[in-house]
Amino acid sequence: MSLPSLGMGSNSTLLDQSFNALRPSPPPGFLAKTQFNESIPLDPIRVYLVTISLMYGLSEQPWSSEVDLSKLLYVQSTGRNVEKTVAIITGMEAPGLQPGHVILALYESVLAMYSRRPGFYSVVVTVNLQGRYIGRVLMIAPYASQTMFDSQNRTILGDDMFKHTSSVTADSGVFVDPEDSRFRISWTFDGRSVPAQEIFSAVLDGIMTIAQYDIDVPCAYVTGVSFSGNVAFHVGRVDGQGLLCGQMSRVLLAIPHWIIMIERKFTEMDFTLEYAGRKIATGYILKVSSVASQNSNGTGQIAAS
Repeated sequence: MSLPSLGMGSNSTLLDQSFNALRPSPPPGFLAKTQFNESIPLDPIRVYLVTISLMYGLSEQPWSSEVDLSKLLYVQSTGRNVEKTVAIITGMEAPGLQPGHVILALYESVLAMYSRRPGFYSVVVTVNLQGRYIGRVLMIAPYASQTMFDSQNRTILGDDMFKHTSSVTADSGVFVDPEDSRFRISWTFDGRSVPAQEIFSAVLDGIMTIAQYDIDVPCAYVTGVSFSGNVAFHVGRVDGQGLLCGQMSRVLLAIPHWIIMIERKFTEMDFTLEYAGRKIATGYILKVSSVASQNSNGTGQIAAS
């Protein structure tokens, strides 16, 4: 993935106007049906991380285009902890399956797992539109059913990319994007502990909300809220600086995978984004009681401007 440059998408009309959009509503006739297999438990953290990766990949495609599964990351997971591996397979069974459909289905399936408590089991999600079956999403433990890897039109995401060997953690640091060294996130863990599922479900909400827009659309801020409504993940541009939806999505991918999971710390945090030496945005992960005065409606939202 190449990060969009700050010069892309600069549009004076957009820059002179501002609008807010809540998390996307399913299109008319959209239905995602979940069928769980409770004989195959899944590791919750890996479910969240793999789902975040796939949603990020989908967010790079136009929300209402026909989904192109060939452009998504393909990983067949291996390693010592194979019993904890999670994979997602996305199949397009008929014309009409869109990135937005898959993102909505992924969000709803993880929400269903969270709500069942305990509910993190292998699941098949069938996607229907106006009564027509158009696709499916499978979250599985691949070692339990290797034959599922043989289907066509599939995208498989494993969790090997999330394994780290460092035993030393830090309270602050700087992340440099391996794909674009001009993109940097300075971060500080500071505050109360936050359950991992609260952080990661807020990330899912933020990515789903921002994915409605093309990656080169200028954005003012995005706030993702956890399933419980107790935690907010916020990214907002610095006045006078350009910030694009694609850059916001990259932040939502990078912080859980390359900061939180490496440091193995689940607390409130503050961070700053720089691109090519310019400070373009700031953000935080906080319990909602800490930000009630800043965000009053408790729903995922985005401002594009």
